[in-house]
Order: sequence, then C-alpha cells, then structure tokens
Amino acid sequence: MKRNEVLVRSKNVFSILGMTLMLTVFARCDFDDDTDTNAIINQKLVPIVDVRLPDTLVQDSTYTFRIGYTPEETCNVFDGFQFTSDPNVRTIGVVNSVLRNVECEPRTDTIFQNVDFEVRTSERDSIQFRFWRGLDADGNSRFLEITLPKKEN
Repeated sequence: MKRNEVLVRSKNVFSILGMTLMLTVFARCDFDDDTDTNAIINQKLVPIVDVRLPDTLVQDSTYTFRIGYTPEETCNVFDGFQFTSDPNVRTIGVVNSVLRNVECEPRTDTIFQNVDFEVRTSERDSIQFRFWRGLDADGNSRFLEITLPKKEN
C-alpha cells in the first residue's frame, strides 16, 4: 500500500464544489426564522485525519472504509461524504453541517464514519483514493493519497 501526502497546487473540483455547497446553503437560509432551533446554517468540508482500508481490493466486491475526521466544534455534525470519481481515482471528503442555536466548543476528538465502496471489473489493476486533508497556508487543497492494488477473484 502506497501512502504519501501531496500538495495540490492547482484549482480543484473539491474547492469549487465546497464553495458552491456553502453558497447554496447560505442562499436558502432565513436567519430571521427561529422556529427550528437547530437549523443548519452552514455546511463545510472537514479534514480527514485517519483512514482504515484493506491492503488489496478484489473485483466485484464491496468494502467498508473507516474514515476518521475531527469536527472543529461541538455544533458540527456529520452530514455525509462528498465524492468525485475518475476512472481510477476516487476523491473523498467529509461534510459537516454547522447548527445554529447550539453552543459551540472546540473539539479535538476523532470521529469515525463508515463508507462502502464497490470495486467493479471495469477498473484497472489499482485504484487511487484521495482523502481531503484540508487547505495549506496558500489555500490549496491537501490530500492523503493511497493506491490499492486490485486482485482477481
């Protein structure tokens, strides 16, 4: 299993999708409506800090990956995964929703969520997974890249 963290220097799909997601949520919010005390006011990508994967993949199989992330505050709740997919590259990010009217305290604990992946026969000998690690000081996305070899049944 090859693991190396890379710095992506170009604009990427994750940055664009993340900003679009945040702008869409803000455009739909009515901040004067207090009827829903725990309404979502924002959605954001949070950095992935740990992944637990198999060493190899078998064609036509489904795998559960455990993905660990650290929410920034106690008012952040898991809201799913964001995926992009190319023929042999899967890019994955964790999406958190931020709740309003909830007291926010800093968090440092790691939370794990499971995500299922199906490996299809049309894919080549290996699949690269890119896990979003956050932004660097220049605002560029960082990824943990792991390439998993695929073996025959």
